[in-house]
Amino acid sequence: MAAGLLAAAVGAIDLRLLFVIDAATCLGCAVLLGLALPGGTRPAPALRHPPRGTRPWRDRRLLALTASGVAFAAIYLQTNAALGLTLDRRDIPASYVGLLLAASGLTIVAGQPLLRWRRLARLDPWRAMALGYVVLGIGLLATAFATTLPTFVAATVVWSVGDLILLGRVYGLVADLAPAHARAQYFSVYGLSWGVGTVVGPPAGTLLLDHAGPTALWTASAAACGVLAAGQPALARFVMRTRSA
Repeated sequence: MAAGLLAAAVGAIDLRLLFVIDAATCLGCAVLLGLALPGGTRPAPALRHPPRGTRPWRDRRLLALTASGVAFAAIYLQTNAALGLTLDRRDIPASYVGLLLAASGLTIVAGQPLLRWRRLARLDPWRAMALGYVVLGIGLLATAFATTLPTFVAATVVWSVGDLILLGRVYGLVADLAPAHARAQYFSVYGLSWGVGTVVGPPAGTLLLDHAGPTALWTASAAACGVLAAGQPALARFVMRTRSA
């Protein structure tokens, strides 16, 4: 929330100041960690004979989850890469994207009690993720037709609720798939979904925005969320069937 508000305030003055502030906060974080963390600690001893046969890249269940994660990352990163450009296309100062990101952060923090709602808590991870994709898609579709700052804020709140529902669930599934000694390897492989999504998503989104306009971009993003939601049952069956094989 603080980052969004800071970006809105400083971006209206000079965007270069944001990079100066980023550099200062990174250096401050390094100093804080250097002072706060105890020194002289020894790393945990490595296993003398690590278990063999753990090959995350050959686990088709993990690869299926990672492919789904790439699609999600490519969609979600549009909120960072294309949201400011969309504001500019709608004659709203691009610096207001900081306010939208602050509204998103506030929604996720304030919406934590929603995760304890009985009906949502009873859902298995696959159904919960399908619901999250639907809500995320509705918010992105609302973004496609937003024309004023209040309507953009309302759309942001909706897609942030979808993000709240999705947040962390897939990591629980990855942890369930991984042998106890190989969870770090499994998380490393799944983490590449965000790297690939970062390479694919922003260029594709800005290209679509440039050639077809913001309405087409956000409508396509919402449609992709619908595909992900519809595909969750099939993905669940694949993972469960492969697990028992």
